[in-house]
Amino acid sequence: MTHDSPPRTEALLAQAQRLRAQLEDNPEETEEIGLIDFELGADRFAIEIEVVSKIDKIPPITSVPNTPGFVKGVVNLRGEIFPVLDLSEMLGIKVEGEDRGMLILQEGTKRFGVVSHSLPDYFKTDPEKIDPPPKSTDIVGSILSGTLQRETDGQFVGIIDGPRLFALVARLTNAE
Repeated sequence: MTHDSPPRTEALLAQAQRLRAQLEDNPEETEEIGLIDFELGADRFAIEIEVVSKIDKIPPITSVPNTPGFVKGVVNLRGEIFPVLDLSEMLGIKVEGEDRGMLILQEGTKRFGVVSHSLPDYFKTDPEKIDPPPKSTDIVGSILSGTLQRETDGQFVGIIDGPRLFALVARLTNAE
């Protein structure tokens, strides 16, 4: 086994100290996540951009008899037919005013539209700024993955967990 000469060891130690200082000066930045936020009545919610396949105006909706009250109907958007849901109705949120936009959410082959009472907005945030969801046993609490306070306007936003939302919709539409 050979040993490095003292000058070689000192050079390696100096190089290691320089690299450590660079790492301390430039800690790894947390990758921001993209969110789409929207209003349901007076409440603001957001969902990760990966779940949102499109944002669009609300096309004419065809009612479907014998569906749960939160199912507004189906739409044909550029040849794609899918259901449109009113999350405010599903979650028991009181709403005044009209629907202004629609988010088309997709998870695998499952797709549905969600009406929004504001024009949806895109923003990015550091995941470390997202707080755990409040402890809740209500239906809203069951789909939240966290909350955050927007830096731009100070509003609190409930972060909807896409898979939980899809599971809840499946459970409610199959049960009724």
